[in-house]
Amino acid sequence: MHYDLPKEIGGYVGENLPSLKGKKLTIYNGDLEIKDKDKNTLYTLNNGSVYLSLLPKPKIHFKGYVVKGELDLGLDSQELYLYLPDFNPTKILITNFKFSSDSGLSLSGIITNTIEKPEREIDRLYFYILNFDDTLGRIVLNYDMWEITIDKKPDYKSIFNWLKNTGLYEVTHVGVIERTDKQLFKPQDVDFLFYALFWLFSFARGRYVGLDVMLGFRDGSCIWKKIQDCRVSNWKKGKITWFSRQHPEMLGKIFPLFVEKLKNPLWKESLIMALEWYIESLEADLMEEAFIWVSTALELISWVRFTQEELIISKDKYDKLYESDKIRLLLHGLEIPFKIPFSISPGYEDGPHLFTEIRNSIVHPVKKEKVKALSFEDRWKAHELGLWYLELTILRLLGYDGDYVNRLKSIDHGLWEGSVEKVPWSREEGTMHVHR
Repeated sequence: MHYDLPKEIGGYVGENLPSLKGKKLTIYNGDLEIKDKDKNTLYTLNNGSVYLSLLPKPKIHFKGYVVKGELDLGLDSQELYLYLPDFNPTKILITNFKFSSDSGLSLSGIITNTIEKPEREIDRLYFYILNFDDTLGRIVLNYDMWEITIDKKPDYKSIFNWLKNTGLYEVTHVGVIERTDKQLFKPQDVDFLFYALFWLFSFARGRYVGLDVMLGFRDGSCIWKKIQDCRVSNWKKGKITWFSRQHPEMLGKIFPLFVEKLKNPLWKESLIMALEWYIESLEADLMEEAFIWVSTALELISWVRFTQEELIISKDKYDKLYESDKIRLLLHGLEIPFKIPFSISPGYEDGPHLFTEIRNSIVHPVKKEKVKALSFEDRWKAHELGLWYLELTILRLLGYDGDYVNRLKSIDHGLWEGSVEKVPWSREEGTMHVHR
């Protein structure tokens, strides 16, 4: 029996964590059992292995040689569980049987969600982050009694070069969660923090960021582990978002606001849906797709805000509004400017009118001669305007009043790397900061 996860992590930055770069991270080597939902043993395996592989995308795999059990190709319709020492049973899917004259029958498959040890009290919890941005400096997040410290790995230069060349997956950062009073806690106590971290970091990068491996420590020893099959996007050069990697303090300011909004039962589900559609719009291959994702997200937020939160309009009356009026009403209430801030072909009242006219020409099979007359550049400007509306809408909903990256500056090539400015509703003096 052998465990290959690191037993110690120096400091907060993970000096002993190997760079995977497509390699496997072994979770367990030894005997395995596969049982059905009634705990009947179907297979006993020796020379078994459970490991996290990042290729072709992050998945937790298992394999082993059958010493007890018969070949049954109908198992894919059953609920199966993998049993291994010191870990909780975990749900699996068998994907392959193989027979050789030398070693006999073997099988392999994937763990469909999570593998973890039974909970124990710990004093700190380390976690690995996949495919986050090359941020400048340490990230420190605080919420209530919790402090989260996140650093890039020491070999970050080679890691980011490798990611740029391959477009794959790699551990880019290591973080640690502790209580500020240094008291012990259980891993499940911080589940809500990880949920918020995943969505905030994905919102910041505009792509899904992985939180796959968690290690619970007590008195310097690793006593708890959890490895999960987490949603994560492959590496691509990050597109412009509201977040500047030169200003990681932005995450520290927004994090407690983000956690609070996710605790709000009225907004939790709708906020997550809006964030998903925002990320989908940035990952879309076609600009037309992005128009649909962004408009859907804006209309969802508008509907929740005015028909469920503020109750200023009935659902029936709201449904009768034009799409442009729904967005215009939302932006006005959130103090987000909606005049068209750039030159465009004549005939459009304001930004919501321009954006929804293009969106409608995509969704409805009706000729829109006015929209057809728009150049590709004009459509791109409207695309950027819609994303700007959505980014500011989400930031405003969270109660954020700090710095952000104004993507509209890119239209006239006035957006410098690291430049940020105050959100439009900020009561502080508006300034632009540039870090080069």
